[in-house]
Amino acid sequence: MIDVPFLPSSCFHAFRRAFIDAVSVSAHTRRNRGSLENLRVCVFPVGSNVMRVLHLVNKLTYGGILRHVEDLTDGMKRHGVETHLAAWVPQGHSLLQRRNFLYLPLYNHSGRRKSILGALHSARVLRETLRRENIDVLHMHSRYVTMIGSAASLAHTARVYTVHSLFSDLGMLPWYPHHVICPNEATRDSFTNNVRASHNCDITVVRHGIQLPSLRTANADGENEILYVGRLVPEKGVDVLLRAYALLPEHIQHTIRLRIVGDGPERVPLEELSRSSASVGQVHFEGYDADPTRFMCHALALVFPSKELDSLGYVNLEAFACGLPVIASDLPQLREVLDHGKAGLLFRPGDVKALASALEYATKHVAEMRRFGRHARAFVEREHSMDSMIDGTLEVYHRAVARSKSRESAKEKTG
Repeated sequence: MIDVPFLPSSCFHAFRRAFIDAVSVSAHTRRNRGSLENLRVCVFPVGSNVMRVLHLVNKLTYGGILRHVEDLTDGMKRHGVETHLAAWVPQGHSLLQRRNFLYLPLYNHSGRRKSILGALHSARVLRETLRRENIDVLHMHSRYVTMIGSAASLAHTARVYTVHSLFSDLGMLPWYPHHVICPNEATRDSFTNNVRASHNCDITVVRHGIQLPSLRTANADGENEILYVGRLVPEKGVDVLLRAYALLPEHIQHTIRLRIVGDGPERVPLEELSRSSASVGQVHFEGYDADPTRFMCHALALVFPSKELDSLGYVNLEAFACGLPVIASDLPQLREVLDHGKAGLLFRPGDVKALASALEYATKHVAEMRRFGRHARAFVEREHSMDSMIDGTLEVYHRAVARSKSRESAKEKTG
């Protein structure tokens, strides 16, 4: 990602003024703005004495952030929290059918380019929703929407930001909220070291929770597959995995399949690469699957070959919960949880030969890989329970709401 210079607060306030001005645009004008005419405004059910949280995400197709938000939503219900979701999604996505979902035109039709006009309208609609539904907490899940959310927020709205990935750019932006959640220490350290305003933030480590399948489905017999689960995009390194698999001895390729579960813009090029470099019959592209854990019960290992800074990877926790070891790129946030030699193997990011060596080692040391899997299962049971995630997140919400009310009260007294 391109590193950008510090944006002065005047830029932020100019953006804020621009979208506030958009509130006065007539309904007729709004209806005739091309790609924005399908803007979906959802009227949420309003309760009486409940905390209302709106999760704001830039883009949702499928993947870890969506599953994380859904886990938070399910867990919060047990505590009487009313939870809603706002994001851009592609046409026909199942989220569009949910009554607690607000579509935001943050991107163009394909989802590949950000829309400036769409951002202005998204901020306006988001602000109207926050006011109308009296949202207590705006929980943001990407850097892009921290700008949208901060511009749209009302004085009484508490703001929380979860840092889902490491980054070294955009650290000079002035609108990160006071309350920040990080899923692990590596992400916290990255945020602290790279974000200029982090010294003013209340940063809390809340580990992602994961649903635990029954042990009888974990590590079932027939571990004859190497598994990848995730989006098919360049930064995920699936091409590295395919090339590494092609380097394995033929007898291993004939006995150990490579299964790719996921979809994305790189699927066709990756399928062509698999045909030209590996045993065609042993590489299977499954496409997107809403329940990837069903493939984990008969896999030898999950491979997470990201080339660059990435999130912890929700799929890694899913694999751990199934008792499945992980072979992953040696990145800080993965190193912290993988604990090389205990729950899986690490290799140098982007190194095809290093990954091939790790794959061959796994195929020759099945008993050791099973031991790694047992250690992985114990790790998520201990460190990544759903209850701990819900309780930790709720604690941050309550602090954020209390701070927001205190600041609003102080402003009223001085005003």
